[in-house]
Amino acid sequence: MGSLAELPYCKEKEYDPEDPRCARVILTGQFERLDNTTAEYQFAKDALYSRHPAMKFWPKVHKFYIGKLCVENIIVLNDFGGEVFVTPEDYFNANDTLLYENRYNKIAAIPSF
Repeated sequence: MGSLAELPYCKEKEYDPEDPRCARVILTGQFERLDNTTAEYQFAKDALYSRHPAMKFWPKVHKFYIGKLCVENIIVLNDFGGEVFVTPEDYFNANDTLLYENRYNKIAAIPSF
């Protein structure tokens, strides 16, 4: 998930972050709690704590838990004239070597790691 509003691109172009040319992807769906005995949980926990180490020490009374977003809807807003709806199947099977180009900006898919 990404947004040109979070990168220097929009600032350099002097676009307001809400300008459609500051491309964004909006993901919605159900948030699912992960089972803490699974490899997926351990992977998510390690990734989360590597980016936010202070979370390791949050009090148990906060009832914090690790989960994932089960994506149901994907909306791309990157131009004037409205959003584009993308199916989760198309989104997760995107070819990261292709560029999308419009008259305002170029957007390359970010390869998965």
